[in-house]
Amino acid sequence: MTLKELKEIVVDNDNDFYFTFEGKRAGVEATTVNYQTTYTLWWGDLEKEYDSFMAVVCDPVFNDESIVTLLSKNKIEIEFS
Repeated sequence: MTLKELKEIVVDNDNDFYFTFEGKRAGVEATTVNYQTTYTLWWGDLEKEYDSFMAVVCDPVFNDESIVTLLSKNKIEIEFS
């Protein structure tokens, strides 16, 4: 899956997504209130909030790698709810 495809599914179609990295489940869930969307990323004990899709997928929280990097290296497989 490309970043463009993921963005279309998540942003344009308002979907959350999930994956497993290093044996721990992870996910990105979007919440929209008054036309403002926030993205919550969780992985194991980590939980962070972001104000944009690009911010959440570019943050290197997965042992110094971002979701963009993990996707490009085929280290994760995205699942949708």
